[in-house]
Amino acid sequence: MVTQRKPLDVPINPISVAPVHQWTPLLFHPSTSPGSSFNVLYKPVMCVTFVYFCAEGEDSPFKLVVINNRDEQLDRPTSTLAWENAILAGRDEKDPARGTWLGVNKRGDVGNLLSITQKAAQLNANAQSRGTIPSEFLNSSQTAYDFCSAQSKKATQFNGFQFLGLNRNEKGLYELCSLTNLLVDAVKPTQWPAGAYGFGNSPRTSSFRKVLRGEELFKSALDIILQQKLEPKEAIPVLLDVLTDTQKCCPDEQLAFQTGHPESVYAFFTSVFVTSGHRYGTRSHSIFIVDKNDNATFYEKRMTSTTKEGTQGDWSESTETFSLNPVF
Repeated sequence: MVTQRKPLDVPINPISVAPVHQWTPLLFHPSTSPGSSFNVLYKPVMCVTFVYFCAEGEDSPFKLVVINNRDEQLDRPTSTLAWENAILAGRDEKDPARGTWLGVNKRGDVGNLLSITQKAAQLNANAQSRGTIPSEFLNSSQTAYDFCSAQSKKATQFNGFQFLGLNRNEKGLYELCSLTNLLVDAVKPTQWPAGAYGFGNSPRTSSFRKVLRGEELFKSALDIILQQKLEPKEAIPVLLDVLTDTQKCCPDEQLAFQTGHPESVYAFFTSVFVTSGHRYGTRSHSIFIVDKNDNATFYEKRMTSTTKEGTQGDWSESTETFSLNPVF
């Protein structure tokens, strides 16, 4: 029986606010939708991802744990988790490119795309789809670092994004590299040492408070999972407890700074799990686990209907398991 942790009163560290010239406010307008006082004119894209990958010599049952919440317009057409063109992912069916926010391939490479919130004046309507970035990485033979290095040279072709790439090295262990093209001093790859991390819709150096809280919850969940050496099916409920945390993290200087809005407007999306009532919120939970024997489990819980009040309705679950192909 897995011991469920109690909700944590997570301390929040002081927030490093991004430079003034990079303000990224959100715009809202009055709505006539049932249960809504306004609709998002420019979506807040408050997705979150938490990543753990073990170090060489670490006694861990898992090489990799990636968990993600996708926050989007609840009515946006989205396909369920499925293999297509050698990539396992859900897909944005409204995007002509049918891009993805999180996908994996048979080697166990992982590509994750998080938007960086921008003001309307900075959005390029003719920009390339950011959702193609994970697929491009997963279809390549490059390491995450090499891919991010190449991507940095064309990062201006996209609206704001933060890409996370994970690949196994010659020792079969995971490496994490990220690339952020907005609110940073330089657009260049960042290689992260083994450990546990949280990422959201701002650079990690200026994380939103919900990301900081979620990272602490994730580490607490990992303590349970790794100490008890849980199997993936036992670990999933513990990790879902992180992804469904509804505690609002207000006030948030960085979020206020990037949105340009007061707490009364942005508060509804300051929790890890967003339940807004504005036909916007968390619409999928994804969990990808690779054990020490290179067996992979990809679990998805996705919203399948909405309520008349504009909140999440029914949910469905699916799980894919497979053995990773050799790295070389």
